[in-house]
Amino acid sequence: MGTWDAGVMYRSSRRAVLAAGVVVPVTALASCTGSGSGGDGSKDAAAKLAAALQSGHFTGSPVTGQDVDTSYAAVVRGLGATAHTVQVVKTVAGAAKSSKTVTLATQWTLAGGRRWSYEQQVTMTSADKKWTTPWSSTLVHPQLRTGEHLTAASVAQDRGDITDDNGDAIVTYRPVYRVGIDKTKTAAATATASATKLAAVVGVDAASYAKSVAASGPSAFVEAIVLRTQAVSAAEQSRIRAIPGAVLISDRRPLAPSATFARAVLGTVGPATAEIIKDSKGTKDPVTATDLVGIGGLQQQYDAQLRGTAALQISAVLPGASGPQSVRTLASLGAVAPRPLRTTLRQDLQSTAESLLQGQKSPSALVAIRPSTGEVLVAASGAGSQGYDTAFLGRYAPGSTFKVVSSLALLRSGLKITDTVDCTPTISVQGRIVKNFPDYPKDKLGMIPFKTAVANSCNTVMIRGADRASQSSLAVAADSLGLTQNPSDGPFFGSVPPGDTGADHQVSMIGQGKVLASPLGMATVAASVAHGARVTPFLLPDHKPTVSKQPTTPLTAAETTSLRALMRAVVTEGGATGLQSVPGGPVMAKTGTAEYGTGNPPQTHSWMIAIQGDLAIAVFVETGGYGGVTCLPIVKSFLTAAGRA
Repeated sequence: MGTWDAGVMYRSSRRAVLAAGVVVPVTALASCTGSGSGGDGSKDAAAKLAAALQSGHFTGSPVTGQDVDTSYAAVVRGLGATAHTVQVVKTVAGAAKSSKTVTLATQWTLAGGRRWSYEQQVTMTSADKKWTTPWSSTLVHPQLRTGEHLTAASVAQDRGDITDDNGDAIVTYRPVYRVGIDKTKTAAATATASATKLAAVVGVDAASYAKSVAASGPSAFVEAIVLRTQAVSAAEQSRIRAIPGAVLISDRRPLAPSATFARAVLGTVGPATAEIIKDSKGTKDPVTATDLVGIGGLQQQYDAQLRGTAALQISAVLPGASGPQSVRTLASLGAVAPRPLRTTLRQDLQSTAESLLQGQKSPSALVAIRPSTGEVLVAASGAGSQGYDTAFLGRYAPGSTFKVVSSLALLRSGLKITDTVDCTPTISVQGRIVKNFPDYPKDKLGMIPFKTAVANSCNTVMIRGADRASQSSLAVAADSLGLTQNPSDGPFFGSVPPGDTGADHQVSMIGQGKVLASPLGMATVAASVAHGARVTPFLLPDHKPTVSKQPTTPLTAAETTSLRALMRAVVTEGGATGLQSVPGGPVMAKTGTAEYGTGNPPQTHSWMIAIQGDLAIAVFVETGGYGGVTCLPIVKSFLTAAGRA
C-alpha cells in the first residue's frame, strides 16, 4: 500500500504521512470507528462506501439510487480487472455544516498484472444522522461523465526494426495489401464461391479458406493473404476486385527487402498462433489473436525486444447509436518502447549470395565472416533449403575442407609443409578401399611435398597421417580453429568426437566418418586461419555468443603461416586454380567433396572455403558433386562482387 504507478493521470494531494505509505485499510476503519465509538458516524459510513465500491455491492452502503449494483457493473465491466481495492485515506469536514469529504485511494489490477491507481474525493451529507451520497459514475473515477463507461485495451506499437552493419533498416514497415473477402460486400450465398475464386488467384488453399469464410460472421473481413504492394500488378488487382466481396486493404507490415532475404535467419512477422497466445497467458504482456508477433528466427527469439510492451489504455467511452460517440483517454499504463535489433549483415553481400545460390535445387548455403572482428556479414541459405537455416544449423560431413584442420594436427606432430609424403592412388581402411577423387592429377601421385598433397587434396596422404595425429589431437586442432566452440546460446558449428579409433579415426582425417560441420563452422575455420587466432563469429553486436572456454591450444604464428601457405597452394597449383583471376589480393582456399549414403558410387556434398583480405567464406551445396566444380564458380563470383562493393 502507498505505492502508486507512474501511469496514473489523476491524483489528488495527500498528507506527508500518506506519502510514507500509511493508508488505513477499510476493515480497520470499520472496526474502530462509527456511531458506536461516540463519533458522528461519518467514518463508519466512509468505510462502508469504500467497501461497496470495492465489492460492487451497494446494499447497506451510503450510496443512494436505483439499481446501483447494475449501474456500477456497467461502468467497470470493460476494464477486465482481476483485482480491485478501495481504501479510505481520510475523512474531513466538508464545505457545508452537515457534509464530509472522503478521500478514497483506488487501485485496479488489470491485464498483465498492470495496476491503475488514483484518488478521488466523495462528498457525503448527513440527514437524520444518516450519511448518504447519490450514485454517480464519478464514484468510480472522478473524471467520468454521465453515461460513460471504462474500457482497458492494449494499444499496439510499431515493432522495432532489424538493422544491418551500417545501422540501416533490413526489416522495417513497408506497404502491403491485406487481401480477403469482406462479407458486407457480397451476398451470403456467394461468399463461399468468392472465397474459392480468390484463393485460386492469390495461391492459398481454397478448401481451407472457403471454410474460414463460411464460418465467419456476416460482417467479417476474412484475410486470405498479405501481399507486398509493389508485387501486385494492376492486372492482378483488377482480377481480385472483380470477385464479389474481394477487397485489397492498404496496410503496412514489418518486412525485409524481399520475401526471401535472410528469411531463415530473420524469421517473419505475422498474426499470433494459438500456441504463442497460450504461452503468453499470465505474462505481463499477453498476446491476442490480433497481435503481430515474431515467427521463427530472430523475430521470434527477440520478440520481446522488438515488440516492446503494448500500453494498456484506459478510456472513458460514451456509447452512440452505431458505435462509440466519444472516447477519452484517462491513463496509459505499462508501455515499454520497442527497441531495434542490430545485426552485422551487409545487405548488398547478402543479396549477392542469395542470387548466387538461387539456381541450386538442393539445400545450400553461403556464410561470410570478417576475420578481424568476427562479424557475420552473410548468412544465406538457398531456396532449396525451403526455409531451413542451412547456413547456421546444417550438419554435414565437411569432406576435404576439413583437411585444413587435419593439416594443423599434422603440423603439430612435427610434419612440415615441405616434407615429402607418399600419395598413392588408393589405401585400405580396415578392408575398405579409399581412393582419391576421380579427377585427381596423376602427376601428383607418388612422393610429393605435403603442400602439394594438400593443394591437390590427396586422401591417401591424410589417411596415412592418422598414424601421426591422434583423434584427440584432431579434436584439439578443430578447437583451435573454432570449429567445435558451439556456444550454448548459439548455432551449430561442428563436432569432432575425440575418442574415435580405427577406421573412424582414419576417415576423420578427410572430414568423413563422424565429423560434422555447418557452413558457419567451416567459414569460422577459414576466418581463424585468416586472423591467426580462433575467431568466435557473431551476428548480433548487442548479444554476442557466450563461449565457455578459450582454446586448449591456441594457434601460433608459425602454424598460421603454414596453413595460409597450404591454402594458397590450393589456388596456385591445386584444385582451385580457377580463383587466380579474382581481382584484388591473393585468394586462399580449400575445396571439399564429402561422400554420404550407401550408393555405389556414393552421393557427394560440395564444399569450398576461401579467404581474401579481411573476408572468409564457406559455400556448401547438398548433393552438389565436386567442390571444385559446383562451389568454385559461386566462390569466384562472390569474391569478385565483394571486391567491387
